[in-house]
Amino acid sequence: MIKLSRQVVFAGLIVLLLGSCADLPRNRTMDESLTPEQGAEVTFWPEIYVSTINGIEVEEAWYGKWNGHSSPITATIPAGETIVGFDIYGSDNNFIYSTIYTIDDLQMKFNFEAGKKYAVRFFVAGAYNAKTKTLGIYESPWEQGKIPLKSWEF
Repeated sequence: MIKLSRQVVFAGLIVLLLGSCADLPRNRTMDESLTPEQGAEVTFWPEIYVSTINGIEVEEAWYGKWNGHSSPITATIPAGETIVGFDIYGSDNNFIYSTIYTIDDLQMKFNFEAGKKYAVRFFVAGAYNAKTKTLGIYESPWEQGKIPLKSWEF
């Protein structure tokens, strides 16, 4: 039997703890002067890659030069009717095969209410030959299974 020293076990726990923090949401804002009461907090899940908000480019500011991310991005955006330009990079697998979905240059329009929190998610559901790809806006960012406030099928 191998005996591990306390330092090795402690170092391993630190590495695991730091690694688990890598997928926490990253916070962004459209305007630094925007207060939570004036804006809406929207969490975009990793499959959704936002390029514009109301025609304003946010891609480089939100994602940097590396055009990818593995964790949700939470953004405070102005309340009211908002047009979000985005791409979808999603996947689906069943342990036998994997399908990657790339849907470019999409736009959605939604009236976000001030002071509320939302989540925008992409789902793939259905049988092998009848997959439904759905984008939904939910009122509660961290709860799945809720009925979307608005959804679109592809």
